[in-house]
Amino acid sequence: FHLHQSGVDVVCAEANSRVGGNLISKRNDEGFLWEEGPNTFQPTPQIMRFAHDLGIAKDLVFANPTLPRLVYWDEKLWPLPMKPQDAVFNFGLISWPGKIRAGLGALGIPPVWQPPPKDREESIEEFVTRHLGEETFTKVIDPFVSGVYAGDPQKLAIRAALKKIYALEQ
Repeated sequence: FHLHQSGVDVVCAEANSRVGGNLISKRNDEGFLWEEGPNTFQPTPQIMRFAHDLGIAKDLVFANPTLPRLVYWDEKLWPLPMKPQDAVFNFGLISWPGKIRAGLGALGIPPVWQPPPKDREESIEEFVTRHLGEETFTKVIDPFVSGVYAGDPQKLAIRAALKKIYALEQ
C-alpha cells in the first residue's frame, strides 16, 4: 500500500489458488455472506496508522474487553475464564488432570521440566505444551491462536507471534 502510494509499481504474489491469504469470503445458498480466517488483531500503533492511511480507522470494531473470549470446541462455545479462580472451578472444558498440569506449569513447576530447544525456534505448540500441557494447548490455545492469526501454531514461532508470553520465560 505505502509503496503504491509512493508511486512504486508493485506486484503481489499469492501462494494459494485464490487471493486473500487466510481470509476467505463464503456465501451459502440463502445468500448469507461471511468471512473466515483471523477474527481479531492487536491494535498496535502500526496497525492503527495503517487503518488511518487506508481511511478505515473509523470503521474498526473493537471487542468489549469486559466480555470473555470464546473457544468453539466439541460443537459448543466455551467462554474463556476471566480470572484464575474461574479457570479452576468454573471452566468445564479442561479436565481436572489438565487443570492440575496447566496450574503446575503456570507456577513454573511442570511435572517434567524441559528446557526450550536450543537449535531452532520453538513453536507456539511446543512452548505451550511444554508449560501447560497437551490438553490446554489442544482445547484452548490452538483454537484461539488459529482464530487470531489464522495460522498453524505448529509453525508459528512463539518468539515472533507472542512476544510478551515468550519474554516471561527469559
